[in-house]
Amino acid sequence: MGTEIQDRRGVRQQIIAGLVVVAVVIAVWLLWPRVPLRGQTEHDFGVVSFETPPHYLEHTFSLTNTSSEPYQIMRASSSCGCTEAIVSGEVVGSGETLHLPVRLKLTHSGLKEAVVTVYFYDGQSLDLGIRATGDMKRTLRAVPSKVRLLPPRGRGQTKLWMESDVKPSTPEIESPERLEVTFVGWKQTGKKNEETATPASWTGEVILQASGEGPPQGSVLSFVMPNGERVEVTMNPRTYFPPPTTDDPLPVQPAGGS
Repeated sequence: MGTEIQDRRGVRQQIIAGLVVVAVVIAVWLLWPRVPLRGQTEHDFGVVSFETPPHYLEHTFSLTNTSSEPYQIMRASSSCGCTEAIVSGEVVGSGETLHLPVRLKLTHSGLKEAVVTVYFYDGQSLDLGIRATGDMKRTLRAVPSKVRLLPPRGRGQTKLWMESDVKPSTPEIESPERLEVTFVGWKQTGKKNEETATPASWTGEVILQASGEGPPQGSVLSFVMPNGERVEVTMNPRTYFPPPTTDDPLPVQPAGGS
């Protein structure tokens, strides 16, 4: 009998403790200060088809100040380099509407999403979500697309990149004079992800070897796929463009996501 009473007391104490926790959570939620800007905070462009990257999309978020006080914006930042939103020092008066343009950059097929966070001088912040599913029609590209073969060896390289659910065919090579081109072959660098509508991706290394004086300045090396896709690499351009840095790398599908 005594054990049953103790068990009942224990259950009752657990229920009371649970109710206290719920009450605290509700109180914090009700009393926690909120940014008084109301409006759309999410935007989905849906499926967007484009020929070649980069492809830019822009959407303007409209947020109205529903409070009786003005609100001053300190800055805005994005969760990734694919998204840009510039706003600083703007004051949104009572009843006024903030128009915040956000630009999203697509570089390959598949889901791309980001969060833009707007920070206010009172320490609060507001998240704006933006997303799009890219559908790139012409995926073949070369990085770098301008190559200088430096003497005395005259050796260089570039890489081809392509989206395809199956291994691509070997491209046809149209080479300028005094240039030997070796296509090493395709290597899969990204797996297909049906959840994010991302196709598999492939990278092919290309070795370039000049002979004699090397290819003429500004001559073009071309790679042509059976489906007609074509990409060109300028040899010994008048103005040298260095290879891309990590600021704009080849798009590679990370494991399990976009």
